[in-house]
Amino acid sequence: MAATIDGVHDAAHKMNRDGLKPTYAGIRAIMGKVSYSVIAEGLRTWVPELPNVENPEPTPTDILQSAQSFGTRIWEAALATATKRADEKVIQVQSHLDHTLDNLQSVIATADQASADNEQLKSEAESLKAALSKCRNTLTARDKELIAAKSEIETLRRTIDQFSQSLLNSGRSVPAASGA
Repeated sequence: MAATIDGVHDAAHKMNRDGLKPTYAGIRAIMGKVSYSVIAEGLRTWVPELPNVENPEPTPTDILQSAQSFGTRIWEAALATATKRADEKVIQVQSHLDHTLDNLQSVIATADQASADNEQLKSEAESLKAALSKCRNTLTARDKELIAAKSEIETLRRTIDQFSQSLLNSGRSVPAASGA
C-alpha cells in the first residue's frame, strides 16, 4: 500500500472488517514503513465503513406497529410538553410585556410632566428676565437722576459759597440758615 492518507484509510478499513481497532502499530504492520504523521492524519480523517447487510429479514408487523405506536406516544408527549412550555413562556413574556408597558406609560407620564414643568420654568424665566431688565432700566434712570441731583447740589453749594463770599466781601453779615 502507498504511504498516503488514502492508504491509511484502506488499512484502517481492513482492520475494522477483521474486527480490530485501527492503531498506529496495526497500520504500520499492514503498510510497512509509514511516518507517524501520515498515520495520525489518516486516522484523524478516517470514517468507518457501514457494515454490508445482505437480505435482512423483514421486521415482524406487530413489532412495526408497536414501534409506530410508541413513536406516536412519544411524539404526542413531546408535543404536549412543548405546548405547555410554550404556553408558559407566552404567559411569562406577556406578563413581562405588560410590566414593560406599565413602566413605559409611567416614563411617558413623567416625561410629559417634566416637559410641562420645563415650559412653566421657561415662562417664569422669561418673566424674571423682563422684570430684571425693567429693574436695570429703572436703576439706570435713578442713577442718572442721582448724578444730576448731586451735580445740582454741587452747583447750589458753589452758588451759596459764592454768595456768602460776596456778602463777606461787601461787609454784610451772612444770615443764619433756618431749619438746619
